[in-house]
Amino acid sequence: WQYGALRIAQAVLDAIASLGLVLVLHFGWEGRAGGVALANVAVAAIAFVLLLGGRWMRFPARRDDVRAALRFGLPLVPHLASGMVLALFDRFLIAGTLGLAGVGIYMVAVQVGMAMGLVTDAFNRAYAPWLLETIKLQDARRDLRIVRWTYGYFVVLLAAALLAGLFAEPLLRLLAGEQYLVAAPVI
Repeated sequence: WQYGALRIAQAVLDAIASLGLVLVLHFGWEGRAGGVALANVAVAAIAFVLLLGGRWMRFPARRDDVRAALRFGLPLVPHLASGMVLALFDRFLIAGTLGLAGVGIYMVAVQVGMAMGLVTDAFNRAYAPWLLETIKLQDARRDLRIVRWTYGYFVVLLAAALLAGLFAEPLLRLLAGEQYLVAAPVI
């Protein structure tokens, strides 16, 4: 629950900071990047304070703990860097083929789609640990119930995606304005 609350706080801070920087201060794309950065720094600071307060972190750190953390974390750096490249690659590809206006339209569609991604990501992060612990019990009736509920979840996600597509135009009109209605087919 704490992790979920922290992630939700990050999303809310990101949205507020980005909207403020873009709409109020007119920073353009830099405002969006700044909003993301501000939210990440704020949540990192909150997490740091929570870790210290919960006594999950101590200073000075023991040398063998630092080595173990580095041994675990350093190999993940190339993985994270490649993830960021993959996350940005689509924008470079679109900019090269359709120009910056095409990237803007695409990003509006992506932002609308990310709302569904936020919900599914939060659910999956909460559900996965419970699921892994539950399937260890090897209870056939419970396993069958899990499969049924999972299929139901897939149907709900599909219905939500279809509804987002059906209501893309009014949603875009409300959230982004008339000039971005061309993003509706992308959604």
